[in-house]
Amino acid sequence: HKLLHKLHHKPLHKPLHKPLHKPLHKPLHKPLHKLLHKLLHKLLHKLLHKPLHKPLNLALSRCNLRAIMNGANW
Repeated sequence: HKLLHKLHHKPLHKPLHKPLHKPLHKPLHKPLHKLLHKLLHKLLHKLLHKPLHKPLNLALSRCNLRAIMNGANW
């Protein structure tokens, strides 16, 4: 049964897979990739911007305040 299954599966898989895979891959790949890249970039930007932006800004402003305070103390 296993040998029959393998023999049955392989001729279906090998010659059909490549011609099917290539036309799906080549023309769609670039616009899909660009879309995915844009979406990923937006998501990354949002993730980087939203939750980290405020604590980073606070940390930077605190550092600036400390620097200003230290400068005033000097």
